[in-house]
Amino acid sequence: MKISSLTSNLSFFSLVFLLPIRHLLSYFQGMAAIPVIRGLGLLPLLFSLILFLCFLKSKKRPVSWHGWLFFVILLVLAGVVILFSPNFQDNLGRSSFYFNISILAYYFIYFIIGFYYNGFSQYHKWIYLFWFLMLLNLLWHYDFSAMRISFQGFDQEKVGVYLFLGDSFAIWSLLVLSLLTKAPFKSTCVALCSVFALLSFNSRASLYAFIFVLPLVIPLTKKSWKYWVITIAALVPVFSSFFDLLEYANRRMLAILYLSSDQSMITRNILLEKGILGIQKNWFIGDYAGQLRYGSLGSYIHNYLSLWRQFGILPFLAFLGLLGFFIMKCWRLFWTNIRQREISPRTFFLVVAGGFCFIEIVTARSYVTPYIWFFLGMSLNTPKRSVANIVKTRKIRQQLSSEKS
Repeated sequence: MKISSLTSNLSFFSLVFLLPIRHLLSYFQGMAAIPVIRGLGLLPLLFSLILFLCFLKSKKRPVSWHGWLFFVILLVLAGVVILFSPNFQDNLGRSSFYFNISILAYYFIYFIIGFYYNGFSQYHKWIYLFWFLMLLNLLWHYDFSAMRISFQGFDQEKVGVYLFLGDSFAIWSLLVLSLLTKAPFKSTCVALCSVFALLSFNSRASLYAFIFVLPLVIPLTKKSWKYWVITIAALVPVFSSFFDLLEYANRRMLAILYLSSDQSMITRNILLEKGILGIQKNWFIGDYAGQLRYGSLGSYIHNYLSLWRQFGILPFLAFLGLLGFFIMKCWRLFWTNIRQREISPRTFFLVVAGGFCFIEIVTARSYVTPYIWFFLGMSLNTPKRSVANIVKTRKIRQQLSSEKS
């Protein structure tokens, strides 16, 4: 029991630091309101190492061992590529060695804290508080002329933090929604506030991926249909007038309507073509730091094909193995739970927030973005017993209903 409590606490504290606390710190540091504090990333790394020691001492199911084997293979092979490759520098003076080593470290951190995520129902008040603080920060610094959060006072290099602001808020909002499956009105309000916030954080991928997974929230939340129908009916006339205002003030967030002329999408398509060319020329060992030929270390393919391009085919296949298991687990849990209309916070978060991250790594986020690893780790520690119990309960109910009839 003590070990279980320890792993739960460390997993929660790590996720709090990685998402809402870093969200707020990144913004205030970007606007130079508080100084940059070096070495804070070592705290979740320390927690993750303790969690790893707990894993080594615990009883493991075969699926956990197999999943961890794939993960370790990926880390080792990618690490070998980094260690035996030249330490390239980009035009910003960043080291490819430290850049990529830190990425692998975040893979490990997110993977192990996801492995020990247990639903966090006991921390629900803290989860609501951090969500409210992120929303309050947005409202406090809202730029009405641009219809987004203000970046006044930011260095040009730090404005890119909006990507993290959007992703961290979206994932935390889905964590809040996972705790409100039996409160449909509150769930609907949180979802709508989250859509507004993501529109204001200026990250298109975060907004679109969040909207895309919202339909999953409706069937997984008890009796939520009526609230959504009423809300959508009420918002249609409001949105029609709001759309023109948004197009004038912040057309960037409507880029999905103008993809052929959007400069960001044009640039990403060029990087995709260059990246695929790098894969074709070096399909087995990869094209480590090859994006430097076309710009900085950030000039990568903006999806997880960049993992193949960076580290080669074998780490990418290990990733696909973990991803395939995650998808099958989510598919089974979704259809098992949707029939019962009873879903645990853990399962909700795995399916919905994991689906959010999956959409992002396919459409917009590169190997640099580590959030998907949280859900890959979580899927390895979702016991079959809970699914079997739900199936067994359903069969008993069916038998009782047939006997009554």
